[in-house]
Amino acid sequence: MNGSRASKSSPNSPLPAGFRLSSQSLPIVNHDLIDQFEQLIRRDPGQRGLLGQFGGDRLIPTGSLLRAARELATAARHVVLVTGFYIPGAETPAS
Repeated sequence: MNGSRASKSSPNSPLPAGFRLSSQSLPIVNHDLIDQFEQLIRRDPGQRGLLGQFGGDRLIPTGSLLRAARELATAARHVVLVTGFYIPGAETPAS
């Protein structure tokens, strides 16, 4: 090992020992790659108005992907991912 040792998990941490990150321990980030990935996420070929693609940064500002990833990596204790989409004419559940 490179002179560091894994820390013990605290009883409050859902992460195994050695997996807690701080802003100082984050790897060097390729900002161009993150920007390209964010642009792919913002694509809206059906022109449904997702993520403010045509209206600038009204809904979710550009650069939010990197900020969110850093926040999750350094401060989040719990994360919930919700996926799906709304189907207006469907019976309940409509997603």
